[in-house]
Amino acid sequence: MMKKFGSGSTARPFRSPRALRFWGTFLAACLVGSAAWLFVHAPKDLDKLEASGQVVETDEAPRLYPDYAGVVVPPNIAPLNFEIQEDGQEYLTRFSIDEGYSFVAAGQKTDVRRKAWRRLLEGAKGKRIKVEVFARADKKSWKAFAPVFIDVAEEPIDRWLHYRLIEPGYEYFSRVVLAQRDLESFDEQVWFNARMVDSRTCVNCHTFQDHKTDNFLVHMRRVHAGTLLCADGELAKLDPKIPSDPLGVAYAAWHPREPLVAFSSNSTFQMFHATSPDRIEVLDAASDLVLFDVEKRASAPICLTDELFETFPAWSPDGTALYYCVAKSPYSAQEEESDLSPTGGTDAFGNPKLAEFDRRKVEALGVYSDFHYSLARRSFDPAGRAFGEPETLVDAEALGKSVAHPRVSPDGKTLVYTLSKYGTFPIWRRDADLWSLDLSTGETRALEELNSGESESWHEWDSSGRWLFFSSRRDDGAYTRVYIAHYSEDGKWSKPFLLPQRDPEQNIELMKSYNLPTPTSEPMKIKPRKIVRAGRRPC
Repeated sequence: MMKKFGSGSTARPFRSPRALRFWGTFLAACLVGSAAWLFVHAPKDLDKLEASGQVVETDEAPRLYPDYAGVVVPPNIAPLNFEIQEDGQEYLTRFSIDEGYSFVAAGQKTDVRRKAWRRLLEGAKGKRIKVEVFARADKKSWKAFAPVFIDVAEEPIDRWLHYRLIEPGYEYFSRVVLAQRDLESFDEQVWFNARMVDSRTCVNCHTFQDHKTDNFLVHMRRVHAGTLLCADGELAKLDPKIPSDPLGVAYAAWHPREPLVAFSSNSTFQMFHATSPDRIEVLDAASDLVLFDVEKRASAPICLTDELFETFPAWSPDGTALYYCVAKSPYSAQEEESDLSPTGGTDAFGNPKLAEFDRRKVEALGVYSDFHYSLARRSFDPAGRAFGEPETLVDAEALGKSVAHPRVSPDGKTLVYTLSKYGTFPIWRRDADLWSLDLSTGETRALEELNSGESESWHEWDSSGRWLFFSSRRDDGAYTRVYIAHYSEDGKWSKPFLLPQRDPEQNIELMKSYNLPTPTSEPMKIKPRKIVRAGRRPC
């Protein structure tokens, strides 16, 4: 008698031969795939391989991307994964410390385990890592390339890096996000997406106080324009009421100790070259500096003039001096009666009216290369909120050059700036290089150790003063990517290295530019949705 399957039955349901064959085939495929993966990816016993006589040593160094050979890295950086750009059928890479820990990674693109990498860095602090690359040419022979070395510094780097991701052109200004990257891993978090506010919103530069995230601000332009300010962890949206720019503020710098922000107010516009490799010009029609009191929500002028354009404020680490860039206006004197400037004159603050901006945009075609910004400094009394007279530190106009982005090291001894032929937007200047100024001696020089044949710009120190982040187009001339360089106590710069990625090809496949890399010692504490909600509020 056939038993029925019911709730009390112990019999098992019948499995058809077709189902059994399917699952048998599936499991077999999984086993074969796992075995193949292990064959390709499992580390080989290199000691036995070398002893077998199958390995042929050469004096040729391997071609790696990114090129990490000879760089200095912090002891808390994510794995330096790279692609071996050499011919071969199979690849092995051994990472080791002299008389210490070692491990082997398989594959043309290394994918180093974080646990193994951390152990390697701990043992290599103040020493160096030896990297040996092996490529199998055929079934019986391997090629051993000359080893390359990576030095590991004693000083750690600020763990979080914030940056703006943007298309490298001008078409999609609203497709902008602000993100933070954990430098000890590959974790990235977008903490502000401009399109979540409005598809026509553009987010401008971000700035933090003293490498912390309790106090920061970003500026939004066009739709829902205004400044998002976080003070002691509390978000607000406001209009700093900068008189010279109807679009609001632009570049900003938090005072290192006081609840103060130095703003530049830039009325900017774009021009486009038809044949020049530089392609884009971004020019000022007006530019001034203003001091904003975060607690009082009030602005006071630092310098408001029509004859001089001031921009890119940056504080000294002790907060007793403000560095900035200043240029003489290349525009002709305003005509009282003209079709382009029917109103003429200036507003109540002494700034040109909007019609004058339009006149300057037309005139800019003939004067754009006459913008030469010098480096200046004013002393500052935090108690009295008073500024001293300006002093010129680098007379770029006399050199026929232009200074941008001054940044002072945390010890107050070294200032790094960008120098280019003219203008105030070096990210589009192929000749833009990083220069340093010794603030005790006044000596200035090009940082040839860091520069390339493409643009270098938007640099920032970490809180230790031992690491400098900067944007560079050196990889392809089109996209800016983040590079990091070590600055030793005796004033020597190391070869810069590219921001590590889990997949090294991400550096060339990501169709966005990294802009304004800014390190902090702690992560963003405000939730992204809270920042978006604040961005939608009226000022």
